[in-house]
Amino acid sequence: MAFPTSITALGTASHTPEPLARRIKASNLVAFQRAFRYNYKDTVTMDNLAPTAMIVLIVDDEIEIRAILIEEISYLGYQVLEAGGVQEAKEILLNNPVDIILTDLSMPEGGGTHLIAWVSDHLATKPPIIVLSGHIDHHIKKSILDARVSTVLNKPYLEAELEKALADATLQVPSKTAI
Repeated sequence: MAFPTSITALGTASHTPEPLARRIKASNLVAFQRAFRYNYKDTVTMDNLAPTAMIVLIVDDEIEIRAILIEEISYLGYQVLEAGGVQEAKEILLNNPVDIILTDLSMPEGGGTHLIAWVSDHLATKPPIIVLSGHIDHHIKKSILDARVSTVLNKPYLEAELEKALADATLQVPSKTAI
């Protein structure tokens, strides 16, 4: 899904000379997208993306990032659990059903790579993992993709990228309705 390049794409009569997204600082991009979410015609909705029973664990040491992710992911119809670090995430994973893990890579307590390895070694059912990070070089990206990570997204990300990553991860989760 392409991000709107003009107000016209959002359904009004005016047009801007340059793409709107270029005029917005990267730090404000998520807020900009959220402000236009309700007018954008191609936005993925709860009806066509996620069953409400899916549970996503968000792991990020930055509370502001977690708050934004919680709002975005909840809006898409997922249930959300949150952890401020790897140790808290491990406790949640041992005591709660989790369908998808969304983790930052750079955190105290070993970071996302430590969590990815722990999930691989300690959980019988391995949920798909989405990695979000502001600093991913080619070698790190290759190694975490080799570790069965579903998707790697660079910060700042577009909401459409996050929506697609969640939709792809949702397809990797075994059906909860199987008897």
